[in-house]
Amino acid sequence: MKHTIAVVLFFGLFTGCEARRQTEQTTFEAPEAEYVLAIAVDFSGSFIDKMANDGEAYRFTMDVIDRYMRERPSDEGRLVITQLSATDDPLLWEGPPMQLRKDFASADDFRNFVLARNDPNGSRIFEGLSSTLSYLDGHRAIRNGAKPALFVLSDMADTSDDADEQEAEISLKFKEFGQSGGTVGMYYVHQQLLPRWQQTLAKSGMRDYVVECDIVTRPTLPEFQ
Repeated sequence: MKHTIAVVLFFGLFTGCEARRQTEQTTFEAPEAEYVLAIAVDFSGSFIDKMANDGEAYRFTMDVIDRYMRERPSDEGRLVITQLSATDDPLLWEGPPMQLRKDFASADDFRNFVLARNDPNGSRIFEGLSSTLSYLDGHRAIRNGAKPALFVLSDMADTSDDADEQEAEISLKFKEFGQSGGTVGMYYVHQQLLPRWQQTLAKSGMRDYVVECDIVTRPTLPEFQ
């Protein structure tokens, strides 16, 4: 797993009235986040053009990150980036939103970082999405009440032999995600697969969600309050 975790070091100085001694205390804990924003991006061969060379999905990813960096204080949230492709390591990066700008000097640096770690020789979309949902389900901040949101940028065309089994598992995980107050946005979904995923999220009981296909030029973001 390749991700960055912010670590905050606190030093407490206490002076006793009688002994007049100084004690140093160290705690390795990050402040609790109020929201966790996860972006799962499809880097399989059928979708990678939309993420490379300033493609539409790449621009949308940058717009989403920029929006939440501007609208929400950087120390209140966590940003998680995962990839959907043939890789066994879908988790790419995690940290406070402002840390993304520190780790990557430019948008090109970020794109090159992701492209260097993906495996486009397969479309194990559901496996990567399942891993992402499992990671969010166990995330400490979410378990402590942080508001979770997941944005999926993929045509959702999975070619794995066990795709049906994986899809059924994802449906159950979406229900659990909805119960934790989760919000989901799915974008660039293949037109033939759109009704299936709209129905899946409708059955999940999730209060706020969006599912849009690849012809939508201005994607709608779900409510994330």
